Amino acid sequence: MEQWQFHQRARAIVNRFLPRVPADQVEGYESMLIGGELSMAVEDLMATLTVRQIPVTPAELADLRALLTYLEQPLDQLDRLTVAG
Repeated sequence: MEQWQFHQRARAIVNRFLPRVPADQVEGYESMLIGGELSMAVEDLMATLTVRQIPVTPAELADLRALLTYLEQPLDQLDRLTVAG
């Protein structure tokens, strides 16, 4: 994945989850996106999805796997997500 692709996919996946994350965290995610802190946004999103047990679809799981792979983050954290359907 090229850097521009990472930026595009990270923005898309974080925006997709904004309606599902706690309302008090939305502004923080939006600030990270505006500020270009996409790596931090993805890492924080993973933590929120895990702690809050927010369901992710198999397609979203695949997107998160691709983003974590690009960031060279451990993929075992995906095992702690709640996968729906």
